[in-house]
Amino acid sequence: GTFIFDDVVNIVDNDRLHIKDLSLQSIEGVVGSGLSGPLKRPISMLSFALNYYTTGLDAFYFKLTNLIIHIFAGISLFVLTLQLLSAYRERHANNVTDGQITAVCLAVTAAWLLHPLNLTGVLYVVQRMTALSGLFVLLGTACYVFGRRRMNLGLSGIGYILASVLLFTPLATLSKENGALLLLYLLIVEFSIFRF
Repeated sequence: GTFIFDDVVNIVDNDRLHIKDLSLQSIEGVVGSGLSGPLKRPISMLSFALNYYTTGLDAFYFKLTNLIIHIFAGISLFVLTLQLLSAYRERHANNVTDGQITAVCLAVTAAWLLHPLNLTGVLYVVQRMTALSGLFVLLGTACYVFGRRRMNLGLSGIGYILASVLLFTPLATLSKENGALLLLYLLIVEFSIFRF
């Protein structure tokens, strides 16, 4: 397919995304070119500009990039689910096997990757904003759970926790503002799995 709906105003007609070089001046123009949200979603806009820089305004490559982001989000979901279920087993249910955890992780990931609802996040180019934010939320949550599990084993995990809060939260939020919910998700994970 081609660019549709909000793709046109945000990407096709947004001349500041149509960069010819990767100079600081071009990048500065890109990060302020967003038309959505109070933060202008600079990470998403930069990804659109890099798409344009490498392949021009060919919708196929924009959608291919969205598909790649979706696949990485699926891998991140698998890792997050694995971390969550392993942490749950360590804290609450010792009788759960590795095979059971892997089966649930695969089922959750497959359901999410193949669900028709996620089709718009791949084929509707401007939905990359949501996809990138979701990817960073998944990575941030997985990083946090990994750090907490390390801390429960008496190892250092603070670096992972700080990366979750100080790296992935801003990346998610600057992709789309609902990425700020990552902090709430971390609190829910802490409350429900690790119990402070």
